[in-house]
Amino acid sequence: MYSFDVAPANAISYLLGKLRSAIRQELPSVQVLTTAVDPNLGFTGSSYRSANWQQWMSITARPYLYVDGLYASPRQLRNRFGGANLAQLSADNRAHRFEQSRFRLLDSVIFCSRVRGETEQVAAGEYRLLRR
Repeated sequence: MYSFDVAPANAISYLLGKLRSAIRQELPSVQVLTTAVDPNLGFTGSSYRSANWQQWMSITARPYLYVDGLYASPRQLRNRFGGANLAQLSADNRAHRFEQSRFRLLDSVIFCSRVRGETEQVAAGEYRLLRR
């Protein structure tokens, strides 16, 4: 999602509510919506909280990967170079510089919303931590 400074304060939470309603009508087999929020990029999940989504868990952060100083996802590395192992890529592709982030990253937060009914809350001390 993306929002402009001129958008109303509740634009994203309003959109999330409309999305939930549309999925409830158009895709009746869907029971739960999930999303990951990356606090390392400055996101807090406030729009999800405003739309009554609940934090259920978190996922340990993976280092950010870079090719020649530009971010690349593991999928992009696999598609472009046939793998995502930076040591191997560096050995096989000397024309490129492969790096990963060096600072400690915060875990991503997973928010969930039931398509029908209320989404149950998980107490702050009881969030599950998924490891990659």
